[in-house]
Amino acid sequence: RTSLLPLLSGSADGTVHLWDLPTRSCVATLNAHAQAIQGLVFGMDDDFYSCGNDGTLRRWSVPQILAASSTTNTSEDGPTKAPLDTWRIQGSFQSIDHHWAERQFV
Repeated sequence: RTSLLPLLSGSADGTVHLWDLPTRSCVATLNAHAQAIQGLVFGMDDDFYSCGNDGTLRRWSVPQILAASSTTNTSEDGPTKAPLDTWRIQGSFQSIDHHWAERQFV
């Protein structure tokens, strides 16, 4: 990533917030996990990953979330705030990190 926009924050209630730093405003809120967020990291394709105590790792599309936040379209063909992918483990995640030049995360 070459930009700090948007900024992500995760909460103990399982929500993820996308922030616009110049305006200091929250531009999107996601009900991302059933339990606390343990980690957030940007990927390479305008996406980001979140992991939580609920044992899930999720991949999200920033453009898709911003489009869904800026419209009232609720049809199935419209923008959505749903994760692109979800992975499950037994137990909980403690952290996440993404390789800076390859499509790998740990």
